[in-house]
Amino acid sequence: MALHLTESGPASAPTLVFLHGGGVGGWMWREQVETFQGHYHCLVPDLPEHGQSQAAGRFTISSAAAQLAELIHRRAHGGPAHLAGLSLGAQVGVALLAVAGQLVDRSLFSGALARAMPGAGLILPALWLYAPFKNLTPLIRANQKSLGVPDEYSAEFAADTRRTSTAALGRILAANQGFRVPPGLSRLTTPVLFMVGSREPRIMQRSARELSASMLGGSALMAPGQGHNWPLTAPDLFNRTLRAWLADAPLPEVLVPVPRW
Repeated sequence: MALHLTESGPASAPTLVFLHGGGVGGWMWREQVETFQGHYHCLVPDLPEHGQSQAAGRFTISSAAAQLAELIHRRAHGGPAHLAGLSLGAQVGVALLAVAGQLVDRSLFSGALARAMPGAGLILPALWLYAPFKNLTPLIRANQKSLGVPDEYSAEFAADTRRTSTAALGRILAANQGFRVPPGLSRLTTPVLFMVGSREPRIMQRSARELSASMLGGSALMAPGQGHNWPLTAPDLFNRTLRAWLADAPLPEVLVPVPRW
């Protein structure tokens, strides 16, 4: 089954693909689509086992990248597509670059984990303890708050939580935690901006630096005062950053280099 897809924008405009984070769907890009659909042909898929793509096959980074490549090949206008991805979606975008970089123009990826997270081995066992309670409204609301998802997305967040099985969530978490810098990036000159929020763990900042250093066209910047889900919590800053990056224009002055720890 094909990925669920929302499509908008002028048919003659360059294509911009938005790749959502883990456990949610393409709805998280609502503010971005409203901003960019006047000048870009926007494609917003739900990745496999997310949102309304529950029947699109089991999630792996490589399979999602392959489906994304097929989507761009079939639906992009005017050649390669721009990519914007958060977290798991950023990892999928990087994987696509490694195997089919010719399909991608400029990209902005934020919060892409590429190192082993301390305590990651405890996540999957704890998931099965959480499973009997995952669809309870108070727990869903607590998770939404902890992830910084604004209240206006409560209905979508709850629906996606209930759609996603515990087994699927386990596969998604394992893929996210197991992602590392893939081979095949060093030859690319494609402009890619790796972003991270200053409130994210240092391992995320190290990942942004490592990913940017793995390719000739890579850059790494940090958004001060922002957490992992800043496209949702600070959409104006994210949109200004993405707009400038795609146009090869000066980026917002508030952005700073990712520090070395």
